[in-house]
Amino acid sequence: MILVISVMAVLIVLSTLVAGMTTQSLGQTSSVRASVQSLAAAEAGVDYVAAQLTGTNACQASYSNPAVANAPVFTATVQYSLSASGNTWASCPIGSAAAVRIKIVSQGSAINRGVATQSARDTRKVEVIYGYTPSSPITASGGAMYSYNAGTFNSFRVLSSTSVGDVMIKKGTLSCTESSLVQGKVYVAEGDAILNNACQVTGDIWAAGKLTLQSGLIGGNALSASTGESTFGPNTRVGGFVDLAGTAFTSASRCPSPNNGWDENGYKCAIKQSIATGTVTFRDPTVQAPVVPDWLDYGFVPSTWTSAGFQILSWPTSVNNAANVCNVDVSFQASTFFTGTFVPMSVPTVWDTRTACPGGLTLVSGTLDWQMKTDIAFIENKVTIQGLNVTSSDSAAKRLWFITPDSNLTNHVPDCPAGGGASAVNTTTVINAPVVAMVYTPCGMSNSSNAWRGQIYGSKVDFNSNSSLTFVPVGMPGANLSTGTSGSTGGSGGVLGSELSSRDLNG
Repeated sequence: MILVISVMAVLIVLSTLVAGMTTQSLGQTSSVRASVQSLAAAEAGVDYVAAQLTGTNACQASYSNPAVANAPVFTATVQYSLSASGNTWASCPIGSAAAVRIKIVSQGSAINRGVATQSARDTRKVEVIYGYTPSSPITASGGAMYSYNAGTFNSFRVLSSTSVGDVMIKKGTLSCTESSLVQGKVYVAEGDAILNNACQVTGDIWAAGKLTLQSGLIGGNALSASTGESTFGPNTRVGGFVDLAGTAFTSASRCPSPNNGWDENGYKCAIKQSIATGTVTFRDPTVQAPVVPDWLDYGFVPSTWTSAGFQILSWPTSVNNAANVCNVDVSFQASTFFTGTFVPMSVPTVWDTRTACPGGLTLVSGTLDWQMKTDIAFIENKVTIQGLNVTSSDSAAKRLWFITPDSNLTNHVPDCPAGGGASAVNTTTVINAPVVAMVYTPCGMSNSSNAWRGQIYGSKVDFNSNSSLTFVPVGMPGANLSTGTSGSTGGSGGVLGSELSSRDLNG
């Protein structure tokens, strides 16, 4: 009996030992498997992020595995450095910073986790640092305002900020009938120029047609390529010379004899005596019409924007609290999309609103102070803006675009798209420094009681009721507004370089 009990005890001990060894072996095996899976997932995360950045997508602060069956499970954070060495890093997005290194830290998770308390290697973390070539900026081009067809210019100001704010009119007659100011030059390529009621141009006034300057103040020169008769009112002042292909009439005080008559010599002398500081020349065959570029046919090409570091998103077709997603009113501003997605947006983004809002986008707010955290572009069929106050969330400049794409990209004339219409910027809309904004529209645009800062490019641009445009060059990717051509000033996104270092952060 004692022998039997002893044998049974030995068997129990052996069974326990074997079971323990088996459990330990299973735990170790599962730990090795989990380690391999989690490390592979972490490395896959690095590869995924690197591929996103190599594809010129905007750098994000974090990434996770795409929602694909059996995909490696990972989360990754991305930081950039402005120095080629050292350990000072900042989280993406990069924005306009001159980053020279990118650090990706990826944590992978095993699909089959360790058993029997062997969970230490269920997750693994790796770090890889790459070189980085920072993005080149979108090259600004063009003047303060381009209007293919002459619009109405009443009680408006074009102010100079960092550059002279030139105004360009391709076709039609420029008529300024109320007190206005242009701190720059005015070019009228295929029409007359009429300035009345103390309209002031600090630079040159240059027209293909006749000049009618009843009481204008010209800081520069006055030029006309017309062989007809221009008119200079007695209260007009020209700070430079007058050069005309034709002649001019003036009722200014007559010169002494023999040039005191009401004839060509008398007019020329009176203009020189009372109006112009420089020389006065009539019948000059060398005077040519000013060069104003052809209309730039600009469409929406997503790759042009992504190559400049932007992501492309579609405007939502529905949001909570808002009956109309195309009207950014008080109810829309209370939506989770607006407060949780739109306002905090920190990655340069293009919002394509045309599908959700075929009739155009309306930004109406009497109280909204929009603090921009990154560059934003709206692609729309038209835009109506009223009572919007735009600022930057920090001291860095932000760029804002409202673009109605041209529907014909080959004819160099403005073609409004189907469903498109004239845009409008009205009533106490203010673009505050350091934000700059640009409007491009082949459908026309009106301005009333606003303070715009940037550029305007339209088929017909009207200014009324104390509107102001402070010129700061903005430009558009893939467009040269100075020449009316495409493809020369696109800017480019940052480029991920070669791997500089890699390490396992698990010890």
